[in-house]
Amino acid sequence: MKIKIAVTSNDGKQVDCHFGRAKRFSIYEFAAEEFHFVEARETRPACHEGEHDDGLLLDKVNAISDCQIVIVQSIGPGALDLLHSKSIHPVASEQSVTEALDKLRQSLIFRRILTRSSAAAQ
Repeated sequence: MKIKIAVTSNDGKQVDCHFGRAKRFSIYEFAAEEFHFVEARETRPACHEGEHDDGLLLDKVNAISDCQIVIVQSIGPGALDLLHSKSIHPVASEQSVTEALDKLRQSLIFRRILTRSSAAAQ
């Protein structure tokens, strides 16, 4: 069973970006009871000084459309709507990536997604 998680992180170590301003997503995969780094995906910022570009925001969501969860420092309502329309669950965190993934693993939403993924695989 595999679940993909995108994390907004400029340095790959800290959850440090608002979703719309993120330039980089670190992609992790949960398999065999462990999180594994898969790749970094570069994106263009969609938000600047309180405004956002709808097209760039959609590009960001599409860039992580194979992920079930995205961990962000913060997120606006427009991005939330787009993520929900793609069945991507946003989770807010201001921790290190490792701490955020560990906390995610203990969450109810993660267990629900894991259960759904397991059922779909059977």
